[in-house]
Amino acid sequence: MKVGIVTSLSNKLLQYRSELVSTILERNHNLTVLGCEPAEECHPVLSPHSVQYIELPFPRYNINPITEFGFILKAVNIFKSLQIDALLIYGIRLAPGISVAAYLAGIRRIYAVINGTGTLFHMPGIKGSLARFISYPLLLTGLHMCKCVFFQNEDDRGRLLRMGLVNRKKTCIVNGSGVNLEKYKPKPLPKKHMFLFVGRLLRDKGVNEFLSAAKIVKKVHPGARFVLVGAYDENTTAIPKEIIESFINQKIVEHIEWSDRIADYLEACYTFVLPSYHEGTPRTVLEAMASGRPIITTDAPGCRATVINGINGFLVPVRDVELLAEKMIWMIENRCEAEKMGRKSLRICREKYDVHKVNKTILDTMKL
Repeated sequence: MKVGIVTSLSNKLLQYRSELVSTILERNHNLTVLGCEPAEECHPVLSPHSVQYIELPFPRYNINPITEFGFILKAVNIFKSLQIDALLIYGIRLAPGISVAAYLAGIRRIYAVINGTGTLFHMPGIKGSLARFISYPLLLTGLHMCKCVFFQNEDDRGRLLRMGLVNRKKTCIVNGSGVNLEKYKPKPLPKKHMFLFVGRLLRDKGVNEFLSAAKIVKKVHPGARFVLVGAYDENTTAIPKEIIESFINQKIVEHIEWSDRIADYLEACYTFVLPSYHEGTPRTVLEAMASGRPIITTDAPGCRATVINGINGFLVPVRDVELLAEKMIWMIENRCEAEKMGRKSLRICREKYDVHKVNKTILDTMKL
């Protein structure tokens, strides 16, 4: 059978979803990956694994209906030429237009993974309302063309159900993207108190709150370290580079633009922090849990599912800088309890977020 996967950051597919790719190939299917990255970036990564790559230049941040319509027409021709039997689409931005194009091309086994509702559903003001108004018809049409829509948390499924965008009978909850437990070797908490954030440097990832809380904690525990790992972003909610640099110059935070060795930073960190406003299920938190680290995150969609408050970490309200700082200080001053939380994180991760269990649910639902 010929299987297609549509995703952004296709050049990093093997970094983020290597287990899924391997399982599809082990089940004797042919795999084609479609993405907007240039072919010369993706062929060297995917071809050695017998994975075909097709460049599909979708408009990642554009909600102009004319642009979207033009893209759909081009995508229809591409899908017709590929003759894909089953298609898996990652992301709410891609799912609607891709689903319509695939359906018009004759593909009937279409599946979508909603790994977070993205900026579209959380953009405030008139601009946000207009974007949702323009996007609604395509969302409604595209998602209803899917045989099943996978959600990573109940909050996101509930939101789309209330909006009438999906049929409950054609939805399924999965525990995030899962994590490969074999890649992480849990070690005792380090002696030094390093608080780690890994992710895109966006406002709705809680970067401002991380910076502000770090400033408060530094006054009480000047030896504590705060490390941001993440590249500067072009998204409309990106944190300006000068703001990050001002905190670096004040010796409050350290910044690593990006690294392929996230496991090393997780091993070095004392507590993992993600003050995000909304997620699908945050992969970085799962990786921190697999590393045996206590977690501080928000009581927000996607985030709250990863933490049992007071057991493997803490949940704080979105945008609550004072409480975020308070919980960081608590971690520093209660090492024995923090160590217990780290062990509990690992236990929860093993029980709930094993990548092989997650992938089995998806592929069995797709009948692959």
